[in-house]
Amino acid sequence: FYNNTNLTRCIITDGVRLIHQYAFSSCLSLLELILPPSIEYVGKNAFSYNINLRRLIIMDGVQTIDDHAFGFCVRLPAVIIPPSIRWTGSYVFSNCENLTNVTIQDGVSQVYIGAFYKCSALPNITIPSSITRIHNNTFTYCDNLTLVQLPNTILSIGGSAFAYTTALPSITIPASCSKIEDYAFRGSSITEVRFEGNV
Repeated sequence: FYNNTNLTRCIITDGVRLIHQYAFSSCLSLLELILPPSIEYVGKNAFSYNINLRRLIIMDGVQTIDDHAFGFCVRLPAVIIPPSIRWTGSYVFSNCENLTNVTIQDGVSQVYIGAFYKCSALPNITIPSSITRIHNNTFTYCDNLTLVQLPNTILSIGGSAFAYTTALPSITIPASCSKIEDYAFRGSSITEVRFEGNV
């Protein structure tokens, strides 16, 4: 269905296990997508550049979403990442510039490099206790981000993880965090940092 400009709604029935790379990429009229719990793997760029996608439901049971799967879904307003997700690939929701509501449910173990890169409308994010690392570039150029809540399970913050978060006034680094990599907060507007442990 790559570059199918007539498709407006995609409801994948329970029982489907794999969605391969670019399967529904650049479906410019797609408005709604529902992924059933039987999905084990969503391939790279599977739904990227669906510029009119406005409703995305990822049902609990979906396991893996690979690189750039929803990149450049520029009108997507919200996403809930269910606890069944083992990991997401790099830049999975990058450049979703109207994404304002992100819920990462407890149980998700890894959100990989650049997951929310240039999600410029995102105002806040709460990281669940099941995640132990903020990877490189995860929130780079999220320039409306004003609140970040990190759990006491975070062990490290990757390079440029919060770079150029130009609306972020402060952040608390939990005691569990023992490593902050290069340029993690480069170009941010942070004026207050609270360290709860020894970094």
